Amino acid sequence: NYLIDTALKLGAKGNIFAFCVALYSSANIFYHLKLSGQIIYNYTATNNIFVRIKSIIITFISVCLIALVIVFILAVIPLYTNLLDYKISILINALIAVVFVFILAIMVNFYICPFKLRLFEVVKGGFYTTLFCFFATLLFFVFIRNFANYDEIYGQIATIIVFLSWLYLMIKGFLDGVTINVYFMGKRRKIKELNKKNKV
Repeated sequence: NYLIDTALKLGAKGNIFAFCVALYSSANIFYHLKLSGQIIYNYTATNNIFVRIKSIIITFISVCLIALVIVFILAVIPLYTNLLDYKISILINALIAVVFVFILAIMVNFYICPFKLRLFEVVKGGFYTTLFCFFATLLFFVFIRNFANYDEIYGQIATIIVFLSWLYLMIKGFLDGVTINVYFMGKRRKIKELNKKNKV
């Protein structure tokens, strides 16, 4: 509601400006995720301009995917929500969210890694990210609703502070998942090297 009200107050010119700022910020997030991946995988980048261009392309793809998810939410979810029991529909919605986060985690893992990966190499990290994001979101919003009082501390910018705090947890979950993949990848490579030495 806060975002919709703000968009209405801004008008057409304000919305274009807000879209450009959001696009730039999102592209920067993907750019820094890629750089974080290079640090985690101990890889030295050679062309940062290419990474910038790639991050803008990924941002556009992400916007399209989010638009598809919103269309799905607006078109499909109300159909079975009206037909099924309330608790069952909440469970289905939670499962859809978990599957979406898992797919997103797999895609981010492929994007971050500077090397070619196979699907099985990123599943463990993706699974960890999905569980972390799900439980962190659940606990975070339970805490916000029942214990924290952000409005008294931050006033009108409380929504932004809450959103950035939640976003920090989500990015931490994604990067921890990547780190787990790197750990297991390193173990597999060590085992392969040992096997080669034993054969020799």
